[in-house]
Formats: sequence, structure tokens, C-alpha cells
Amino acid sequence: MTEQKVKKRGWVKNAAIVFLAVLLVLTFFSNTIMNRSLPQVATVNVSSGTITAKIRGYGTVEAYEAYEVKLSQTRTVESVHVRVGDMVAVDDILFMLAGQESEELEAALKTLEDMQFQYDLALLQLKDLDFALEDRTIQKSREALAEAEALRDKNLVTEAELAAAKDAESFLKIELASLSRDLEVIKQQRDSLGGSGSNSSQLAALARQINDASTKVTQAQQALESAKIAYGSDVTAIKNAAQDLMKSDVEKSILEREWTGDGIDNFGRKFREWRDFLAAFEGGSFDATQWPGWEAAISAPPPASTELESDIASTVNAEAQTASWQNRLSIYMDAQATQYLTNGTAEQQGYATGYNSVKAAERTVADRQAELNSLQQQYSELISEDDSAEYQRLTNLMQTKQDTIDFTQSLMDNAQAELKALEEKQLAFKDAEAQVRSLQDKLETELFNLAQSKKDAQTQQAIENLNLSKQRREIEDQKERIAELQGDTVDSVVTAPVSGKITSLSVTAGNKTGTDALVTIELTDRGYLLSFSVTAEQAKKVSVGEIAEVSNYYWGAEIKAKLISVKNDPENPREKKLLTFDITGDVESGTQLNLTLGNKGMNYELVVPNSAIRTDNNGDFVLIYVTKQTPLGARYVATRVDVRVLEKDDYNSAVSGGLSSWQDYVITSSNKPLEPGMYVRLAEDAG
Repeated sequence: MTEQKVKKRGWVKNAAIVFLAVLLVLTFFSNTIMNRSLPQVATVNVSSGTITAKIRGYGTVEAYEAYEVKLSQTRTVESVHVRVGDMVAVDDILFMLAGQESEELEAALKTLEDMQFQYDLALLQLKDLDFALEDRTIQKSREALAEAEALRDKNLVTEAELAAAKDAESFLKIELASLSRDLEVIKQQRDSLGGSGSNSSQLAALARQINDASTKVTQAQQALESAKIAYGSDVTAIKNAAQDLMKSDVEKSILEREWTGDGIDNFGRKFREWRDFLAAFEGGSFDATQWPGWEAAISAPPPASTELESDIASTVNAEAQTASWQNRLSIYMDAQATQYLTNGTAEQQGYATGYNSVKAAERTVADRQAELNSLQQQYSELISEDDSAEYQRLTNLMQTKQDTIDFTQSLMDNAQAELKALEEKQLAFKDAEAQVRSLQDKLETELFNLAQSKKDAQTQQAIENLNLSKQRREIEDQKERIAELQGDTVDSVVTAPVSGKITSLSVTAGNKTGTDALVTIELTDRGYLLSFSVTAEQAKKVSVGEIAEVSNYYWGAEIKAKLISVKNDPENPREKKLLTFDITGDVESGTQLNLTLGNKGMNYELVVPNSAIRTDNNGDFVLIYVTKQTPLGARYVATRVDVRVLEKDDYNSAVSGGLSSWQDYVITSSNKPLEPGMYVRLAEDAG
């Protein structure tokens, strides 16, 4: 047992030794392992030094002066004796011209002809001062104004007339209110009859029910009128279709029965009867008593009739044979509505729905009226004979009072109609008055315009006379221009007016010369110049008289560039300056040269390589490395320092900012993308 415990403790001891050994190895090599994954950077010590900035630019060499050969008239070129690049002397032949007369002279002669035509045309278009049309328009306006004034006077309503009509309406309103109150008192007296008997409570209840039932009848009638207004067209459509069906059924019944039963002769008689029936039916004068057989014909249709006809026949058989043709038509209309609801189109179903709404409203009126009649009958049966007589007297008195109310209402309607007519006349008077004012304004405007037109016509006539005078002067001027062109003929030989080098040539044999520059001769003995733009800050570092270095011209004699002027750049005068150099040596116009100006160097406290300068949206900055001590050793962190570039040359930049000369090291390059705050390893620590 003791031996087994010893073996277990030995295994634990061996494992601990191995773990400590691995931990010791990782501790020694951890710094090297981590550095393998970090960006490797190159650094340079921030120093002080001298910066000599260079100002560079390029431009095209131009001659100081060039002469352009032009012709005042367009001619045809016969031959050209020079080429671009040729050197010419004064009076050397440049090109020859063909013909004697120029296009300008021909155009001037044509212009003179047109001007003379326009002058003659203007003479013919001179008009006399005639205003007959305007006078006729004013006369019509006077007539329209007179008609409007007559219409206005016709609708004149006095305030007295209007006040009388309003008083009449007010009096009748008061009278109607008084009569209505009297009617209500009589009605209450009638309803109170029998109130002292044993059935007084029942009579009072019936009186209240009668009042409620009367109100319901009125409401039902109003609902019926509304339904007729809303669905009148639908009811008409159902009625028309039912009448067509009704006539068709009568026709079928007569024709089919008489044809099969009585032969052709009787059929002809029945057909004539049908024709007369149809005329009476469609004319609205149909009387069922004159056609005793038509109901029987419809009530027993032949076996071949349709299903709808069978339904109608069953309905007709159930009705009393004495029913009027209007009731019969109502039956047909009910059947037609049922047929539309079952098999009709959407539009026909709408007709049927509207028709049924009106029928339902009619049934409601009938039901409410029946209820009222029943209640009134019950009331009459409960009151005594004396009360019954009094009830009848009061009822008659109510009717008389109601008749008086109706008559007074008719008077009221007439008074309101008369008042409305007077108010409409008053409105018409106001409209006519506005029309009169409008026509008066129109007439006054036309009179003013006529006077103005006469004045303008006189002015226009004076202007036309002035224009004619101007045209005459222009014709005379054109004649003088033609005389000048005829006297200023161009010689057929065009020679060089100056000595120099031909730099452009825009004429070829057989083409027109035009009035633009035909030949450009560069005066080579006057020298050359070159210009380019720099910033205002750069311009402060140069001075007139400095010699610039020509950096891209390696052949021919030496070329010198001397700064002769510093002026505002016309394209950006606030921020740019234009440097102009005098160019001497073996050079010609059109040559492009690169020039470099170097100012005197200046000492700066903080100087870093150009490769260390970085830029983002926040401005210029550099990255320096800062040492950070950790348990595993020293680590290096890339840290941002914002700077402002004061000056730079081809290699270094002078800066200002939070740097220390000879103490800080700036990062100039990295083998991986680098951001501020990242750990880095220095190039000397690569191993």
C-alpha cells in the first residue's frame, strides 16, 4: 500500500518539472515571437538643418512680337510660295491671288440693291390715317350700353316694394303659427274626451298611441317620398320591362290560342283586337272592362310558355279575376323584379333592389296607416255618444282649421314666391348695374384707345418719315462703301511686310482668303519669352533678374532664361503670380522648357525627410515611435504628432510642432500598412 502512494507522487513531480521548463522557454522567446507579426519600420532622427526650396515650372516659348498678314477683301488664292518654318525678308512673295473683284464688293453691291428695294417698299406701305373701323366699334359699344341700361331699369325694385313683401311674409308666418297653435288646442280637446269615465285611462293611452301612430305615418310617408326620389329611375325601368312582358304575354296567348283553335280567319280578328289593345295600353287609356278576355288568356297560358310565364300565370290565378289592370301590372312588376334578382345582370339587379326598396316603403306606409285607423276606431268605440258627437265636431273643426292652415300656407307660398321674385329682380338689377359699369368702362377705354391710336398713328407716321430718311442716308453710305472697295483693290501679288520666320500659314491654292490672319511672321530679331504660374508664397522668394536653370534642353547652344517680370496671374489674381522670363540662345517658338529657380537656403530647428510627412483630413502629421516597457521587455508604439510644413526641398521638409530635435525618431517607411497606436518593430531589431 505504501509503495503505490510513492509512485503517484513521483508522476506529479515529473509533470510540474515539464510545465516549468516550457514556461521558461516561452518567457525567453516571447518577445521574438510577438515581434515577428509586427510591422517593421525604418526611422530617422529629427534634426536641424538648412532647406533650400526650388521653384519649378514649365511653359512654351513665344516670340516677343509676330506680324499677321491679312487682306481687307476676300479673294481666291492662285498659288502659295512659302511654307511654315521658312525665313523671309521684306517684299518676298508670299502668295498670288486670282481675279480682280472681291466677294466683299459683290456683297456690298447686293446689299445696296436690297436696301433700295426696302426703301421703295416702305414708300408703297405708307398708310393714310383712317379710323372707320374703330368708329364703328365705338358705335356698337354705345348700343350695347343702352341695352344694358334698359335691362337694369326694367329690374329696378324699390325699397318700399321689398319691405312690403317682407312684411307680408312675416304676417303670414305669424298667422300660420297662431293657426297651428289653435289646431293643437282643438286636438288636445278632442283627445281629452271621455276622460272622466271608467275608460279614461284607456282613452288617454289610445290618444297617445294615435299621436305616435300619426307621427309614424308621417315619417313613413316621408321615407316613401325619399325612396321614390332615390329609386324612381329603377322603378321606371322595372315598370317598362313589366309592361313589355305583359304585352308579350297577351300577344302570345291570343296568337297561339286563336291560331290553333279557331283557324286563320278568327286569328286575323284576334290580331286586330290585339292591335287595338296594344294601342290603348301604350296610350294610357286602357280599360280592363273593354277587354274581358285578356285576363283569362293570360291566366291560362299554353304548355309551350316559359317558366316565368308559368310563375306569372300561377300568381294571376291566385288573384281575383276582377283585379284592375293596374294591379295586374303591379303583379308583373313584382315578378319582373324577382326575375332580375335571380338571373339579371348587375344593372338589372340594381333596378330590382331599388324597386323593392320603394315597395317596402309603400308597405310600411300602408301598415302605419292601418295601425292609425285601428287606433282611431278603438278610440271612437270607447267614447260615449255625446263625446262621440263632440269628437266628430272637434274632428270637423280640426279639418276646417287645417283647411284654413292650408289656405294660409298657400298665401304664404305666394308671398314667399313674390318676395323671392323681388329679391331675384334686385340681384338681376345689381348684375345689370355691374354690366352697365363694365360697358361704360369699355366704352371709355375704346374712346381713350381711339384718341391714343390717332396720336400713335401720327407719331408712327413721323417715325416712318424718319426711317425713310435714315434709309436714304444708309443707301448713300453704302454707295460710298462700294466706291471705297472699288478704289481699294488688292494687288494680285502679296509680299512679306517684315523679315522673320513663318510660323503659321492658313492659305492654300484654290481656296478663299477671308479676313482672318493668312500668314504669321515671327520677328526673330526681337527675342523670345516664356511664362508660367506659381503661388503667391513662391513668388515672394524670387526677384526680377534671377537666372533660371533650363533642365530639359540638352542639344544646341546654351539657352538662358532670365526673370524679367512678376505679375498677377489673370486666371487667379488673388492666389497666383505669373513669372515671365526672357529666353536667349538657340531656341524657337513652340518649344516647351522646364525651368528651376533656387532661392537662398534657411536654417530650421526641426527637419525631417519628405517621406515622413503624412496627410489626412485633419492635416499634416508624422509618426514617431515611443518606447513602452512591459514584463516581456521594451515595446515600440507608433504615435501621431501633428506638424505644419514650413518649407521643403527635394529631400527634406522643415516643420513645426510637438517634436524634439535629436531626440525623437520619425518613421519614414513600413513593410505593412501603419496606423497611429500600432505596435511596431524597428529595422535594427529584425533579427
